Amino acid sequence: MVVKDEPAREVSKRLKEAGCVRVSTDGRHAKWRHPSGVWVPVPESHRMISAGVVRKIDRAIAESEGK
Repeated sequence: MVVKDEPAREVSKRLKEAGCVRVSTDGRHAKWRHPSGVWVPVPESHRMISAGVVRKIDRAIAESEGK
């Protein structure tokens, strides 16, 4: 599957729908955590999230669904 850059709002929306909660903001990144313990850092200061970060977020969501 080809992953493209994604708007930050869409990334936040998908994380919320997956059950993740924003727990902290350290500098330029927000830390999102799923109740299963899976967490992922997301850049806060960008309008578009790069494909590599989107791929990591997708993996974290998939991992949280598996737990």
